[in-house]
Amino acid sequence: MKKWRSLGWFACLIWLIVLSACEEDDETSRQTLLLGTWDLSQQSIEQATISSGDNSLTFSEEDFVQYLSCTGEEVTVDDLQLFSASTDFTFNDDQSYQIEDAANAGNISGTWSLNEDQTQLTLQISSEPLIFNILSLTENQMKAGFTFSQIDEGIQLEIDFILTFTK
Repeated sequence: MKKWRSLGWFACLIWLIVLSACEEDDETSRQTLLLGTWDLSQQSIEQATISSGDNSLTFSEEDFVQYLSCTGEEVTVDDLQLFSASTDFTFNDDQSYQIEDAANAGNISGTWSLNEDQTQLTLQISSEPLIFNILSLTENQMKAGFTFSQIDEGIQLEIDFILTFTK
């Protein structure tokens, strides 16, 4: 009977080792999936929120453009994009990155990192990081969310972007 009990404990120990090894593989594979050059294929505004005190207004992308038009701003959806359509993001295994924006002839570089559960990608740019929420990540496509936030004269503007990248 002691032999069976010992065998049971040994089997549980082996099972725990196998499970922990699988978890490490999942973390490594998500980081590995990120490596390489990603083309920004689509970007859209999920919602825009304007707040002042206890009041707030939330808009869809089209309604936000119409709202800005009503306030005298002449903008299109294209004017509200974070990056130009010809932007490439390259993530290297030494955790450096480069953003190449061919339309604006600008390059940005720095370091990148993933949070512990690998759901957030942080790009360190100068003093203020850009934090992207990874919504989905496969070998050929990544969807990420990013929130732009600005406060001006007591009015807070938050724009939630959805970015789609392809390899």
